[in-house]
Amino acid sequence: MKTQLIEEWRPAAFFHGRYQVSATTWWRLSKVEAFPAPIRIGRRVRWSVSECDAFILTNRG
Repeated sequence: MKTQLIEEWRPAAFFHGRYQVSATTWWRLSKVEAFPAPIRIGRRVRWSVSECDAFILTNRG
């Protein structure tokens, strides 16, 4: 039996602390065209940790 890698999906609050950005900045970033798309589970919005890390690292200014 093969095991599947389950990617981590986290809420915006997780990333506020991880990248030291405010809630407003996070939501502004999420509107950028190249930003990773979130998934929605009911009212909850989650982003992929690995995709966001990659985006932040490649778009440092």
